[in-house]
Amino acid sequence: MSKNSPFLDDEYDESQSEMMNEMVILVDENDFQIGSMSKVDSHIGEGTLHRAFSVLLFNSSQELLIHKRADTKITFPSVWANTCCSHPLDIEDETEMEGDLGVKRAAIRKMKQELGIPAEQLPIEDFHLITKMHYRARADIKWIEHELDHILLIQADVDLDINPNEISEIRWVNKSQLEDLISNSPNNGEFIAPWFNEIYSRFTSQWWGHLDEVSSLQDNVVHHIGDVTTSEDNSLLDALKGHAAEVEGRIVTALEKSNHERLRKAMMHLIEGGGKRLRAILPWLVADACGGSSDSLYDLGAAIEIIHNFTLVHDDIMDNDELRRGREAVHIAYDMPTAINAGDAMLAVSFELLSEAEAISSENFRSLVSIIGKM
Repeated sequence: MSKNSPFLDDEYDESQSEMMNEMVILVDENDFQIGSMSKVDSHIGEGTLHRAFSVLLFNSSQELLIHKRADTKITFPSVWANTCCSHPLDIEDETEMEGDLGVKRAAIRKMKQELGIPAEQLPIEDFHLITKMHYRARADIKWIEHELDHILLIQADVDLDINPNEISEIRWVNKSQLEDLISNSPNNGEFIAPWFNEIYSRFTSQWWGHLDEVSSLQDNVVHHIGDVTTSEDNSLLDALKGHAAEVEGRIVTALEKSNHERLRKAMMHLIEGGGKRLRAILPWLVADACGGSSDSLYDLGAAIEIIHNFTLVHDDIMDNDELRRGREAVHIAYDMPTAINAGDAMLAVSFELLSEAEAISSENFRSLVSIIGKM
């Protein structure tokens, strides 16, 4: 996806938006590289599993450096996290897996960019891969983390020059201070990044005090943690599942009307990739909040979702992207002419769906067509 991605509008910091165009490394659940994708694409929808790292930097007093993410961050702004957390990129220096060298080089790069630590104070041989963690955490209705996280430990006394676009506050904490911060969150007005909370609760207590015995801490395991989204978020999504099912049924019915099997399958290709359909159920939810809900608003939502997916089909063609939501793009799974025709057909189907919605008057239908035409 290009820097003109519809997911990166003017509400986001320009510098942070630019970095969302970097290409991260897609992996399977065993951490084998299977492709690459822009940060923005890998962090939307259900998220696409990609390689990441979390660094824990201890000083000679065995204090851990933690930081509060700047409010300009696109995902998880203003939360406390470990020393540095980011992604190796799909570039030659950062894809090398032997000795986890690629990830370690990425860590040195980001610790310079975010914390201002000179590279010479971070010898690559002093980084130790302790374990790996596969998790998923939803930041909000749009953004999600789905990462295979390499957890790196290093002990060094360093000079800092904080980048305020990345970090709003830092602290050196001992074990009890970190325990107080996390155990009292969020009642203390502070919030903890979900991946850091998992690292703390599952691993850190075993490591603290044993920094001179790093080799004994390494387990060579990928810990599959699962979904670490908060229970409140899960409850909300569970409450919306019935609405999502209504919309999904209308999408499938509309697209499967086609008598052309190959075209029908191409139109369904991205839809079958799944999703919560939050965009599609918004018309019903807004109307219900205003006291005027109607089942025909599911048709409107289905049309919106089909139009959105039509734009993704053509966007992948224009950007020459090979993957979308972890699946082959339509023009890769089929071919270029089929993908173009599928996108065009999806737009036509969406208008047909709108025209057949009982609760949408002729006047409102004309208005909707006019609005969609200006999108």
